[in-house]
Amino acid sequence: MRSGRWTKVPVQPDGSPASSTDAATWAPFGFVETAFTSGGGFYDGVGTVLNGDGLIGFDFDHCVGGGRIVDPKIENYVHQLDSYTEVSPSGTGLRVFLFAKLPPDGRKAGGIECYETGRYLTVTGCHYPHSPRTIYHHQDAVAAVHASVFAERIAMREAAENRPIVKTPVSLADSELLERARKAKNGADFIALYGRGGWKGRYPSQSEADLALCTSLAFWCGPDPNRIDRLFRSSALMREKWERADYRDRTIAKAIEGCGEVYSPEKALVNRGTPASNSRKADEVAQEESPRSDNGNDSEEALRPPQFSDDALALHFAKEHAARLRYVAVLNDWLEYDGACWHPDRTMRTSIEYAQIIGRLQLSPPKSLRQRSQRGSVPPSQAIKRLPLSITLPARTGE
Repeated sequence: MRSGRWTKVPVQPDGSPASSTDAATWAPFGFVETAFTSGGGFYDGVGTVLNGDGLIGFDFDHCVGGGRIVDPKIENYVHQLDSYTEVSPSGTGLRVFLFAKLPPDGRKAGGIECYETGRYLTVTGCHYPHSPRTIYHHQDAVAAVHASVFAERIAMREAAENRPIVKTPVSLADSELLERARKAKNGADFIALYGRGGWKGRYPSQSEADLALCTSLAFWCGPDPNRIDRLFRSSALMREKWERADYRDRTIAKAIEGCGEVYSPEKALVNRGTPASNSRKADEVAQEESPRSDNGNDSEEALRPPQFSDDALALHFAKEHAARLRYVAVLNDWLEYDGACWHPDRTMRTSIEYAQIIGRLQLSPPKSLRQRSQRGSVPPSQAIKRLPLSITLPARTGE
């Protein structure tokens, strides 16, 4: 036991470790029975391995109390399956054994699990009295119960499969697409997940990090499950769990469903609509990963106003000086960063740097700015205040 719970680690009749995926460590029932009955309490119980030969198992957790099933839905499932059912080692769950084939997707949903291969299941022999004592072949019943348990997941997968695929041009190779993702506004987050697998401290679990990365890939790739899968496999988050078809397909389907927009090199953002059922995390990840500004455009090139307008000059200024010169709206003032803290710009540094940009572009300041400056109503770089980048003060306001 570990932390008060049975660990159910399989062993061979001689006490050496067994594996649910290594047939050489399995033994016939007679050997197991002899070892168990003569083991002097060394063994806690017996179990069987599901190896794809047709025997499957359904687990229903925390559904038994006072000798009966307390969840009406589980009671209905057990009645539908109508095959040998026994009480689990904990005394609060049920396991139903049948001969059938499970659908390819869906193995666990809440307290319900079903397996047909590569799984070790304990066998208590504690027959649930309201069920047959025989293991039956009930393919139709298995299909019906599985469809009910995983109805939402199946619907999400089918919606993703039936949605028209928006693909990037053939010329936009995976390497180029990934490079654009790295250079996007939220590129640091993408690099942390894709390049380093850095999810700890950022997400409650690696599964949520998997979903976040898939949602980002859904934005960049469009709803293309195969391409998302291919790119995920080359990421630092790739792990053995991803090989589970049910987990992989469920994660990709949820990511596609939660991605309200997709990236298009030609048309900036293509709005695919945002389903009301989107999860907040998936929607936020898609929005944050996109190189989108507050005015709804896709990239800096799409943002760029007519050349040499006030906004164009503001973009030049922000690219060169955003790390040390910022306009803070709540203070109605420009701040300069001296390497340790931010303080008001009293040296005209903002105006000087702005004038130097204009000089490098071989332009004179726009007439409207000169006139406003002469009246003394605003700094000569008033246009910079309109940039999203220039109105957010970094967190480092002091040491």
